[in-house]
Amino acid sequence: MSRAFSTAARALLQFVWKGTQPVASYEEIIANDIAMNSKLQGKVDKVEVQGGEHGRENNLWVSIMIFSGMKRLVSAHANKRGFLEYSKIEYQKAQGPKGDDDVGGAEEAK
Repeated sequence: MSRAFSTAARALLQFVWKGTQPVASYEEIIANDIAMNSKLQGKVDKVEVQGGEHGRENNLWVSIMIFSGMKRLVSAHANKRGFLEYSKIEYQKAQGPKGDDDVGGAEEAK
């Protein structure tokens, strides 16, 4: 991804890792994708990562919940290849430009 999350915005984004140790590469992927998503820009203050990596050997991801205050906005899977696959189609459609090869390991967005 070419557009990085600003230092000020990153400082306001809290990551909570439940059931696993923090992984900086996932935090960077998640923060960058949120910054490029028109429905999430400026609204997200907390991301909860639920457990460790799962999926297939060549396609691992973590499950996350994205919050604004106490309200859960959307759930997603963050893939190490550099993208998020959202549980709600309107968030999926609001993502910044992606390549055609960005196919997630998560189920189709609902």
